[in-house]
Amino acid sequence: EQYSPDASHLNTTDLTATGAGVRLTWVCYDDGPFTDTVNINGYTTDATHFITLTVAGADQVASGRNQRHDGTPDSGVVTRPPVNAGVLVRDDYVVVEWLEIDGSATSGSNGLDVNTEGTGGLFRNLLVHDFQGGAAKCVYVNTTGNELRNSIVYSCLTGLNISADGNTFHNLTVYENDWGVTIADGTTSSVVENVIAVGATSADFREVTSGSFSTFNNNLSQDLSAASFGGSGNQTGALPGRLFADATAYDLHLTAGAAALDAGRDLSGSFTDDIDGATRFGTWDVGADEYVPGVVYSVGISTLDLKTGAPTIAISDGIATLSVAQTGSMGVGDEIDYDSPSKTAYVAAVQTETQLTVRKATGQPDPDTSAVTVNSIKRAFNSIGDAV
Repeated sequence: EQYSPDASHLNTTDLTATGAGVRLTWVCYDDGPFTDTVNINGYTTDATHFITLTVAGADQVASGRNQRHDGTPDSGVVTRPPVNAGVLVRDDYVVVEWLEIDGSATSGSNGLDVNTEGTGGLFRNLLVHDFQGGAAKCVYVNTTGNELRNSIVYSCLTGLNISADGNTFHNLTVYENDWGVTIADGTTSSVVENVIAVGATSADFREVTSGSFSTFNNNLSQDLSAASFGGSGNQTGALPGRLFADATAYDLHLTAGAAALDAGRDLSGSFTDDIDGATRFGTWDVGADEYVPGVVYSVGISTLDLKTGAPTIAISDGIATLSVAQTGSMGVGDEIDYDSPSKTAYVAAVQTETQLTVRKATGQPDPDTSAVTVNSIKRAFNSIGDAV
């Protein structure tokens, strides 16, 4: 069986050796799911001569087709091991990026497992999910000097387990795990900032016994745990349905009005991108995604008032609650005329028959308002020609 250090390829495991002095990069393509455990172990590296496991971007493919995920499952290169862990890192100075690590075919193992050694690692733009059974963790870090950022982890026994000092965790989204982010007993000097942890059945953030978050800022939880560890800029009470584009489908991009918007710490001294590779701007958002306002207008020939009944509308954090269920053809992009004097909101998403995500005409969240009368709900434009 061939592998990179054999005589037909690099012919050494020592990337720092005289005459070698190389950086080793493996570029993955979306030819179909990988089904083996990745074990990066046995190389000699340093800060100049390091290993990168990555995925081809659009500019690296002749066809121009991006091989990287778009922040949602099954949209890029996937490794789906039938047994054991997803990616094991046992060497220093390893970069792992742009992979989706899917544990749905295994049980009791970890997704990204950085253990034993593995100092100086950088892990970014990852999707890690569905590692269940035993003591499974989406991400397990048990050695010092590593950074995890701009990544989404969900549906594991533990989303992120921090079991060693001196690591940094920035702009993560951790969703729907038994335990969200756990810092282990005796671990006392890791940095956790701009992290969303919501939907945990036990706790979104947890310190075990003598473990403690030494730097804990601008984090957000659904339960009260984000307010339990000091620091500044932390928030509680965040509901997944009001944070994410489509939590049910695990599209964990932020949505209009989310509590995470403009609530983060500026970390541009370290990095400036988000999980999609987009540039962060203005006041940073919390979590893996940097929200970019979108504007949606409906187009239809009907000039009728599409509202059902005579509802009132109350708006809070970009979510509109109507007093009467809307069961007709009202939908995304429609214009809601409400209150007196008249105000306007546009439907950005239909969450339920009585709850809508709404935005201003410019894509920003509408201001909060108590229950007022809905005057009409209509199409924004009555012809494609008018719209364009």
